[in-house]
Order: sequence, then structure tokens, then C-alpha cells
Amino acid sequence: MSEENKRERITIRLTKRYLDLLNTLIDKGVYNSRNEAIRDALRIMYEYHGLKVAPEKKSTKVADS
Repeated sequence: MSEENKRERITIRLTKRYLDLLNTLIDKGVYNSRNEAIRDALRIMYEYHGLKVAPEKKSTKVADS
């Protein structure tokens, strides 16, 4: 994984209402996990503010012949 795509763990505090709404999205199948939902929310916020987020590049290794 490149340095650009390396993930770091952060901690956030949410009100019960926000957490309940987040869990509702997961229960409805909109997202598979809280992580996925929060990353998508951040992506939407960045785009709203005119920041371009490049899609994560998958690491592809070519086998030696």
C-alpha cells in the first residue's frame, strides 16, 4: 500500500442521534459498515467544498515470468 493510500485510525464522538442515523443507513443496506458510510460522507463534503478526491488506486503486482 502506497503512503498516499495508507490508512490511519481516528476517533470521533457522535451524539446518540447521529450514531442512530448512521446505524440506520447500515441496517437498510445503504452501506456495509460505519467506515464506508463515514468515508463516503467525507468524500461528499470534500466535493461540495470543491476539493477533488482521486479514487484509491488498487495495488497491482505483476508476477515475474
